[in-house]
Amino acid sequence: MEQAVLNQGAGKFGKGAYSLKLLGGFDQSVFEYAGEDGSRFVLKFLDAAKYRKADIIREQTWMAHLAGHGLRITESVTSREGFLLKR
Repeated sequence: MEQAVLNQGAGKFGKGAYSLKLLGGFDQSVFEYAGEDGSRFVLKFLDAAKYRKADIIREQTWMAHLAGHGLRITESVTSREGFLLKR
């Protein structure tokens, strides 16, 4: 993954790319970082040329629906600007 992409993505969540720990993933695009309170988060970078925004939003909506009905799943977090996706 390009360093510029890591820097920009980490910056959206108030972190520097240096704070990201590579977890892996199909394209080596899944990273972990620590929140302000020490909680751990997973940040996944998706190539906009490979994934349609509408499909990602649909998946996030479905996950929110499941969580809202009591299923224990990973919750999405927003960027500093309040977005789930880069706009």
